[in-house]
Amino acid sequence: MAHIEDRWYREVRDADGKVHKEKKDRYGVGKRYRVRYYDLDGNEHNESFEKLTPAKRFLAEVQADEARGVFNDPKAGDVSLRKYSAEWLENQSFGRSSYEVVESRLRLHVWPTLGTHSLAQLARRPSLIQNWVRGLQAAGLAPTYIAAILGHVSTVLKAGVDDGLVARNPCDSSSVKAPKAVPRKVVPWTPSRVEAIRGGMSERYRATVDLGACCGHRQGEVFGLAVADLDRKGKMVRVRRQVKIVGNRLVFAPPKHGREREAPLPNLVVDRLDAHLERFPAVPVTLPWEEPDGVLVTHKLVFTTQRGGAIGRYYYNPYVWRPAVEPVLVKAGVLPVLIEGEKRGSMRDYGFHQLRHSFASVQLDGGTSIRALAEWLGHADPSITLRIYSHLMPDSDGRGRGVIDMAYRYDLENQRADGPMTAPETLVAATEQV
Repeated sequence: MAHIEDRWYREVRDADGKVHKEKKDRYGVGKRYRVRYYDLDGNEHNESFEKLTPAKRFLAEVQADEARGVFNDPKAGDVSLRKYSAEWLENQSFGRSSYEVVESRLRLHVWPTLGTHSLAQLARRPSLIQNWVRGLQAAGLAPTYIAAILGHVSTVLKAGVDDGLVARNPCDSSSVKAPKAVPRKVVPWTPSRVEAIRGGMSERYRATVDLGACCGHRQGEVFGLAVADLDRKGKMVRVRRQVKIVGNRLVFAPPKHGREREAPLPNLVVDRLDAHLERFPAVPVTLPWEEPDGVLVTHKLVFTTQRGGAIGRYYYNPYVWRPAVEPVLVKAGVLPVLIEGEKRGSMRDYGFHQLRHSFASVQLDGGTSIRALAEWLGHADPSITLRIYSHLMPDSDGRGRGVIDMAYRYDLENQRADGPMTAPETLVAATEQV
């Protein structure tokens, strides 16, 4: 039976029957309290503590395990989080790019603070996890980014539970909470602003803006666009691949989430692509597929560098995109004018993805349904599209009032309701688009 042993004092009963404590020979040596318990095979184990409270807490955990008929050896959890998470990472089956993202987050934000703690220590003290989360907040990391890193730590510790190294995942504790992200509504750029940015680019790269703002392409999908993806007869453009960076090397890869799709190809984009291809003919480009050592694949790309290679974001963003965007946003008052010697900080909120927001805004304003827009954008579910762009739907407040007024025949003059009626077909058609 599990119990706590006081290694410094023994209880002694005197002649009057009163119990008092008497020092043992080992008084003052080592930790005072020892929890003694047994595994499922009857073998004895023990864990020592300096204070009684943590000893009682550990005893309660052992007794709970005994009641469930399980056994977790605390010494099995002595492995450090850094060592265990590194081993866990090497055993994962996700792709190279995902590996690099997770490894970078663990190396930069987890191992320096939590890496030296053992899994057992973290399991016993969820407060260590929460203190680390607060440290990430103090360092200025975004709430969504902190939540992603915490998710990686939780996954690692869950693996530790599955391996029998610890009895519980401390990230599941009610005291461990990721900071809440403040929802930010997308503020799309107007077509005039998009055109101004396009005009600030060199001629070779101007049409990249058209694919983002008029077809909803992601940046890597624009870089991976091939001539064969343009269906001029059907006036559709197919999204079949992207160019991404894996291990500091450009590779072809499927679109995000592996979702190939089609989107409408407006006449404006057709004309501009024709002009682009006349000035800069498509070039066959060969890259490995998905991994740096993957199978070599060749596509005749619409957009290439001056040397005829695939475009990467490490070149495009600082040397093509930012020089075109910054002066437009400064002129519009979105970015402040820099004084001499001052440097511009991150422009992450003004990246290429803003063109997709502009595309969504224009489509919704024109009456395009959420379901169709989700398909064109490559979202896994229309609910994602609705969550991001619902506030851009035209006259939502006015239509909301009109729906109730029409459904209940609300008499504005007499301030009374005659009761609900069947919604007219026009109303049903309008609400179905949502």
